[in-house]
Amino acid sequence: MTFREKTASETVDWTSFRDWARTAMVTSSALVIAGLYAVRSPELGLSLVDAQIITMLNLLITVSTSVASATNNSGRSLGFTFRMATLLHGFLSTAFGIYVYSHPDSFGGVANAGLCHPNSDFQFVIFNHSISATNEGLRIFALLFFSLSLGVLVYTNREDFFLFLIRLIVDWRTAWKQKKTKLKINIPRTIFIFLLSFATMIYLVAEIELTIAWNGLTSSANVWTFGQTLPLVMLLDQCAKAVVRCIELRRLAKERKERGG
Repeated sequence: MTFREKTASETVDWTSFRDWARTAMVTSSALVIAGLYAVRSPELGLSLVDAQIITMLNLLITVSTSVASATNNSGRSLGFTFRMATLLHGFLSTAFGIYVYSHPDSFGGVANAGLCHPNSDFQFVIFNHSISATNEGLRIFALLFFSLSLGVLVYTNREDFFLFLIRLIVDWRTAWKQKKTKLKINIPRTIFIFLLSFATMIYLVAEIELTIAWNGLTSSANVWTFGQTLPLVMLLDQCAKAVVRCIELRRLAKERKERGG
């Protein structure tokens, strides 16, 4: 282990990142499941703009977790549950995106509901410019994007999946253990991925807020619900872990200084 890798290993709390990322991806998966239930439920229903916001929120979680994972170059394993949460999030997010944009004109059953506004009245915001949520160009781009993402997800994980099945058949006790792989650190590439992902996250947050505002949904978004309470509790948990980690790093720095002195 080089000095740089050793320093990164001592200063980065990968356990906290794993817990946060796993929670975020499980939450996004639950959001997709709830959306699918709502769109099929005659009592609830799900509008096209709400479904599009769900796809953007899932993409935001994907980008935010991927940028941190890109810096995990010291060969440590983030665990089987993290891996399964990643796959579940990836498959559900891409499949839901394909489902939403496969029939945007009639999504939510508006074709059979005379009292509902047509989906073409909804606005999708792109770089502060609005287009119809049912725009054909938007539909084609979204279908290509989510289909390609699903294909990449399946292709990149095909070997791990088949190897896991083989290990499960041969020795189920060791099948759940993930083998550590050594990755070469590429600082310019990591910096580029971080900057690109950070810009994408800012863009997605802005576009979600603009989409809510331009479709006149701010009044309902300002109402505090239980769904907003749960993420806040999770955020407080991560803030507490960050404070504990800062105290631990200060203690380690003090001990190293005393040993050096």
